Amino acid sequence: MHDTLHMTHLLETPTSQAPPLSSAAWLKWRYGRLQEHINQWLEEALDTAWHPQAEALKSLPELATSLKRLWQASRHATLLGGKRIRPLLSVLVWQALSRHDVETLKGLCLSSEFMHAQSLVFDDLPCMDDDDLRRGKPTTHKAFDEATAVLVGDALASFAFECVVKYSPQNTLADLEALLEVTQRLGSVGSFGGLVNGQYADMWSHESPASLEQLRYIHANKTGALLRYAIVAPAVLAGASSHVQTSLSTWADVIGQLFQATDDVLDVTATSQDLGKTAGKDADQNKLTYISVLGLEGTQAEVHRLHEAGSQALERLRQSGLAVEALAEIQAFILHRGH
Repeated sequence: MHDTLHMTHLLETPTSQAPPLSSAAWLKWRYGRLQEHINQWLEEALDTAWHPQAEALKSLPELATSLKRLWQASRHATLLGGKRIRPLLSVLVWQALSRHDVETLKGLCLSSEFMHAQSLVFDDLPCMDDDDLRRGKPTTHKAFDEATAVLVGDALASFAFECVVKYSPQNTLADLEALLEVTQRLGSVGSFGGLVNGQYADMWSHESPASLEQLRYIHANKTGALLRYAIVAPAVLAGASSHVQTSLSTWADVIGQLFQATDDVLDVTATSQDLGKTAGKDADQNKLTYISVLGLEGTQAEVHRLHEAGSQALERLRQSGLAVEALAEIQAFILHRGH
């Protein structure tokens, strides 16, 4: 199948009746086909990486059995489920830029999702958040063991770089320059410019007085940095202007904060049945949230401000020639979900 047809196939609007934007089922209804394809990419990448190891270890069957467990744990961590929102957003930005060669995005989609999987494995460890379940299933250190989980996290973070280089276009000097910038951005996200700083700040947030600035810093790094990579990196690969990249970066920052603010509101206004998880858990654990800093009314006002800021960023992108309808729909889904 040609890439252009493939893009059309992935993003074709379903013919079945749409659930409301407030429903958790809406994202799967609208982008279920794309999510399935991303899952297939992830599975194929992991299997392709394992096959040479399996061949090399044929003469060492006991060692092969041990190492196969590491591969199985990596599959468990990556294919546990999830919305695949980061690669999904990469594809939607690509569409907004009027690009159709979706295979070009394969490296980006894989890199953001493998880096995300690594962060979840580490976040769940006993020395971090100490969680036994992830999406209703045993976390990696529970399904296997703690040492295996640490090595899985190490492997997935490095594998993200391998994938972005292996699957991204390298046909021209412009391709190589764009790939170099994307790789640098991924490195920043996975280290001191993103996930690590955000997680560490979150761990020690109780040591200083709670503030909105501190809260924004944590979210902008712990979750927002990888989201920003997923949204801006396609524009880098496409050779988009710095103005477009800046507007996309602003929009990424806004929707990351918007998602967290609406999540905090739902935690105190929705039931456990509606949420699919324990309501009020953040307050019970004395977590730093928008609610704890601003209160419910203040957080709702912040949600409105963030929505307006996101809409303004999208309008700037529209004026730059981007077809932002699908991005605006995602923002509306984040705003209205659970209501």
